[in-house]
Amino acid sequence: MAVNPKGYVPMLVLDHGETVTENIAVLSWITSQTPALTPPGPLGHIRQLEALAFISTEVHHGFKPFFHGARATRDIEMAIKFGILIPAPIIQYFQRVMKRDSVRKALAEEGLS
Repeated sequence: MAVNPKGYVPMLVLDHGETVTENIAVLSWITSQTPALTPPGPLGHIRQLEALAFISTEVHHGFKPFFHGARATRDIEMAIKFGILIPAPIIQYFQRVMKRDSVRKALAEEGLS
């Protein structure tokens, strides 16, 4: 809360002290600083926003069960009930990410381990 009054990540603190929050805004700012990261063509920025919105609203939500302990089983059961399964590659990706020392350290510092 001392760093981000919203109480969650991401939050980017710029060199001059201003902050940017929310995945879409942070990633858009990063790509604005490195144009090669934006897809080419007249709709490149729009395609980028589409992808970021999809990741933030659909894919990101699928990771929620991994971070909420006792609720995880219920959330996964609800996904199964509605015919929505977390794809194996996403679970495998999550498992690889969780093996990273930096991720474990960050989760511990946030009280999420």
